[in-house]
Amino acid sequence: MLVTLEYDSTVNTDILSYSGTLTYNDGTAGVISFDYVSLRFRLWDIYSSFDRSILPLEIRFSIYNPNYFMPSIAILEFTINFPPDNCVFSYTKDAASAIALTTYFTLSMTGCTDSDTPITY
Repeated sequence: MLVTLEYDSTVNTDILSYSGTLTYNDGTAGVISFDYVSLRFRLWDIYSSFDRSILPLEIRFSIYNPNYFMPSIAILEFTINFPPDNCVFSYTKDAASAIALTTYFTLSMTGCTDSDTPITY
């Protein structure tokens, strides 16, 4: 995910402090600090103990300018699309006897269950 924060362009960005807080299930799940107005991150690197029954999650980004009492805040809300459960991956052909670029494989996923159906890939 790439997030770009916009702030008054007349302010020297060297005096600003940037942070983000991941809130989930009525609590703080993770905190990140960064030094630039653009940030690239993966939610799973900050927090990964999500529960399918508890949605959504929020990320609160703040920019603190020491010339002001309160920081500027932006709140983003996400709903996670969890991968399917109980999937069984199978393929035909023995990989040891396969010949590169000439052997055809049949790949299949069976037994998948998901609340977001139909599952298509």
